[in-house]
Amino acid sequence: AKSYAVQLDSAVNQIASNRLNSVAEPLSRAGDPLTFLRRIVYERSPPFVFLVEADVRVFPPQENASAFTQELKILARLESALAATREKATAQVKGFTWARLFGFPVLLTCGQIGSDRVLCIVSPLSDIQPTIDKLLSNTTADQGPPVELVDPWGQRQWPREQLATVDERTASIELAEALAGWKIRVGVDTDTGDASLLISAIVIPVTVGWGLALFALVRYQSGVTRQHRARAESAARLSHDLR
Repeated sequence: AKSYAVQLDSAVNQIASNRLNSVAEPLSRAGDPLTFLRRIVYERSPPFVFLVEADVRVFPPQENASAFTQELKILARLESALAATREKATAQVKGFTWARLFGFPVLLTCGQIGSDRVLCIVSPLSDIQPTIDKLLSNTTADQGPPVELVDPWGQRQWPREQLATVDERTASIELAEALAGWKIRVGVDTDTGDASLLISAIVIPVTVGWGLALFALVRYQSGVTRQHRARAESAARLSHDLR
């Protein structure tokens, strides 16, 4: 389970960072940031961005009269999550938060650009899902115990088809960074794995214990027999000498 977690954390962090950089680099060269960001949002690559410069919101525009209705709707739904993500972001570390937008999971990624800009982008789960599917399909191809990936709202996001479920007794590992709030749960077949472990834990010590006790008893009986034989031989020799 830990290996799944490390691989997933690394892969999703890379996707989120690359997407942020793919917007930040051309933005730094754009003469009109508002027009540039509005164009990429219109093209849904990514579907929404948020830019603050010197504590003034550049996109969506600070003046609501200059903002589109849809931009303000999305901002209103993500405002608290955006604020939390911005607080996590520094010049060296990106901030990540999962939120729901119109009922669908989205990943917010924020990073500092230069000295006074903070850029945030929204990545829908559907953009990340192919990487999750491929990675977990490859790592679980050995027909090992059932594995599932659960989002922060308790919904299973992998596997998406109905397979063997993971029961509540199994290990659960919290993911981090770009997958903070997500969990990997790894199950053990209760008919084989858990039962075998239980049988091994009980039967083996008992068997070994009885074996040691039997061995000690045999040794004790052998010792007693040898003592009786030695006494009988001594008595016979004494009787012979007396005669």
